[in-house]
Amino acid sequence: MIFWAIYASSSLLISYLISLLVIEKIRLEAILILIIFFLTPSLVEMSSSKLSPAIAVFFFDLVLENTFSTRSLRPLFISLPLGFTMVSLVFYLRRKYG
Repeated sequence: MIFWAIYASSSLLISYLISLLVIEKIRLEAILILIIFFLTPSLVEMSSSKLSPAIAVFFFDLVLENTFSTRSLRPLFISLPLGFTMVSLVFYLRRKYG
């Protein structure tokens, strides 16, 4: 559990630092999308119940096992469109009413 706390805090910091490269108007949206990208969990193996960040599992499978499988990216394929939809909705509502 301590791994996830350290990983989440470093992901927040990295997301913030990367978001400094975009314009200030969409900085919050960039942070949210990057956080979703970094923190989406995936199963390490099909037979175990251990979770790990999806992007890390994908790269470890690619580099260490030499297999190109999108199984570990399936949670990202679900969470990123949902995140884009929610960020777009917030952006639209903020623009219209704010």
